[in-house]
Amino acid sequence: MRDTIKKNVYKGLKIGRNEINISLLQFANDTIFMGKDTFSNMLSLKIILRGFKLVSGLRNNFSKSCFGAFEVDISSMLVFVKVLNYSLLSFPFTYLGILVMMNLRLQCTWDPIISNIKKKLDCWKHMLD
Repeated sequence: MRDTIKKNVYKGLKIGRNEINISLLQFANDTIFMGKDTFSNMLSLKIILRGFKLVSGLRNNFSKSCFGAFEVDISSMLVFVKVLNYSLLSFPFTYLGILVMMNLRLQCTWDPIISNIKKKLDCWKHMLD
């Protein structure tokens, strides 16, 4: 992935004032790819995933794989979904317990997460008593 970005084959997203380039997020066995909404980027992603399969011997679970995009017209998204052979992701969606597309500055966004952490802390306190 790093090589494709260095060679300008895959273009990630530039985030923040410092324009930090972000191309993917990984947690355990989940990966979220982020990039410009271009056909060449989508083809690069397909090649990267195929290369991963060939090198690792692991395969992508297409029944669990989804494609979603912010501020991209629906016709482009449908083309990307068809080429990648993914299902179309509907927004908002939950990832690691956080509702994606909500305003992260609002308290109500964090209430379920804080509540879950408090429950776990209570369990741990009882175990220590």
